[in-house]
Amino acid sequence: MTSVLLQVESGVATLAFNRPQVLNAMDADMMTQFRAAAEEVERDPAVRVIVLRGEGAAFLAGGDVALFHQRLQELPDIIVRWGREMHFAIQSLRRSAKPVLASVHGACAGAGFSILCAADLAVAADSARFSLAYAGIGASPDGGSSFFLPRLVGYKKAMELTLLPELFDAQVAKQHGL
Repeated sequence: MTSVLLQVESGVATLAFNRPQVLNAMDADMMTQFRAAAEEVERDPAVRVIVLRGEGAAFLAGGDVALFHQRLQELPDIIVRWGREMHFAIQSLRRSAKPVLASVHGACAGAGFSILCAADLAVAADSARFSLAYAGIGASPDGGSSFFLPRLVGYKKAMELTLLPELFDAQVAKQHGL
């Protein structure tokens, strides 16, 4: 199964995270495919706007923590490799002259929250639930959230959202400027 679906129609490139059985939690294949798709749409002159969305019940619930637990011995190397793929994907989206829209529903946590922060615009369904989530698993933020979040919401609010990983809804996200 393809972890990231790419469709281009009438100038709109849609990248859909496609692991709905795990709320689109990212694994190595998804991160590699996300990077490839982001780089492809950045280069494609037919693309005028990029939309990011999730298949199934969630936008993107972060990294696949269950997979992390299964591969604890390899985890330091995995984090470096996966983080590099995520970095290059986000860098490609930010470098692109095309606007990037995150279309969020359901869970938007961890890496999903980081991708939301990297987007130029976001729309969220009433069902959307947001959390940075890293403190809940004893990890530091990744995926660019430590760079983007303070610029979006200010330093103190960014620290609050990072250190107190509580869920909040679309209305609160809007109030925060996300």
